[in-house]
Amino acid sequence: MFHDRVEKNIKIRKNQTIREFKAKVIEEFALLETAPENARIRAYDSFNDYFKEPYAGENEDKTFEELKIFNYKVLGLECKKPEENFSTYDPNLI
Repeated sequence: MFHDRVEKNIKIRKNQTIREFKAKVIEEFALLETAPENARIRAYDSFNDYFKEPYAGENEDKTFEELKIFNYKVLGLECKKPEENFSTYDPNLI
């Protein structure tokens, strides 16, 4: 798991939901002032420091197994200020 270019190995179970994992990540990175609605889990390219597809909205209540996220997938935590909006993900952007 990456946040602000810092990497932490956080153990999860495949039957955990993204929402449960996000709460654990916020705790592990000591971001206790960050409200859950101001953070989201995203696929992450650590080599290029680039966020990819988000796991937010209806996906937050799905398990890692349902979303087919396995141990090789690199994830990152994206945070925003309460007055900001998350950036829109365009899967066709190169």
